[in-house]
This record gives sequence, C-alpha cells and structure tokens, in this order.
Amino acid sequence: MSNQMKNESDTNLLQIYQRILAGYITSIEIALRQGAFEEIASIAHKMKGNAGLYGFSKLSEMSKFLLEYAEQHKKNELTETFEKIKDYIRNEGILKI
Repeated sequence: MSNQMKNESDTNLLQIYQRILAGYITSIEIALRQGAFEEIASIAHKMKGNAGLYGFSKLSEMSKFLLEYAEQHKKNELTETFEKIKDYIRNEGILKI
C-alpha cells in the first residue's frame, strides 16, 4: 500500500471514529440530563472499547472511569469525568465539541 493510500485510509478511519464519538457524546449528554445511569454505562463501555481500538488509550482509560461511576450511580463524579473527557477530546483536537 502506498503512503498516500495509507494516509487516506487513516484519515477515513479517523473521520468514522469522529462520527461515532460525536454520537456517544450527544447520547451521554441526554442520558445525564435524564439520570439514565444504565444507558451511560452502556455508552461508556462502547466508548472505552472504541477509543482503545482507534488508538486513543488515554480516552479509553478515562471512559473506564465514566463506566464505573455510571454503574455506581455517582452523578457528581460522572459529570466531572464527562467534562474532563470533553476537555481532553477538544484539547487533543480529536473532535470539535
């Protein structure tokens, strides 16, 4: 595979991941407003796995904490961690949110 094809493939994969991640962020925001801890846990689990799959190990680790707080119904910690995740995503240029 040529470098140009690899770069295009990497760009396409990143764009796919960005769409997936944007959906997760929106869904978590809605679920937080509704206090839907089980829904947040489900999304956080997917977010953790996908972040690892796409090579975002720090985001995967942060999502692990989001999952744990959702499972424990710790709304304050959950909200704080979610804000940290959004800051990280924004600061790393992963997604414009």
